[in-house]
Amino acid sequence: MGQHGMVSFSEVARSKSWYDSLARSTIYERAINGGLGLLYLYWAATAAIGLVLFIQGWAEQPSHLFAVCSIASRVAIICFLLLFAALVLTRTRPVRRSRGILPRFHAAVGAFLPMLLVTSPLTIDTAESNLASAVLIMVGNGLAVVSLRYLGRSTSIMPEARRLVTRGPYAFLRHPLYFAEEIAVLGILLPRFSLLTLLIAVVHLGFQIHRMKHEEGVLREAFPDYDATMMGKARFIPGLY
Repeated sequence: MGQHGMVSFSEVARSKSWYDSLARSTIYERAINGGLGLLYLYWAATAAIGLVLFIQGWAEQPSHLFAVCSIASRVAIICFLLLFAALVLTRTRPVRRSRGILPRFHAAVGAFLPMLLVTSPLTIDTAESNLASAVLIMVGNGLAVVSLRYLGRSTSIMPEARRLVTRGPYAFLRHPLYFAEEIAVLGILLPRFSLLTLLIAVVHLGFQIHRMKHEEGVLREAFPDYDATMMGKARFIPGLY
């Protein structure tokens, strides 16, 4: 409680509420899983159409290297979207969820804010920037696919605990999926660089950091050995953070 008996916004957001009760219901679980699965399948289909159109325009590309890297980056995106959709549609119920709306708000913004970058106009349309962008997107989504492969049916956008994953890239980082996503975001930002897109990217990173902290809190509550298991592992950037 704050001064004079007033309750702060953060206290309200973290408190148990009707929203927490709704989040625990089977209807909510099925609606979220089905909605997310269909959304990511739609994005995968859209990306697949874009890939076909790109291949048809192969002769118009500035170089074979750029064309190959662009195709590889698009394939990586499609694989990520399809795998995410499959895992969300088949995932198990969580054993612990975050409480309140605020952690879910951070998660939703962190997950979907990069869409603003995708729709931003190109500002640096050079062969070098386009090639670097394709390589970063390819690497980022490729690493994301590997991370999802180990995360399996524990995959979630919201801060939820299903099982403690410590294999594969999770043996080295607490949040390798977010590390991979930021590499891809950098690839999206590079040819669209401006003060506005830079601001969007920085705000997105801030939300991702909050998202990681919320997830760690949920995992710490669900698995008492979480801190001991994660000791010595970087949260997000190897050797730095």
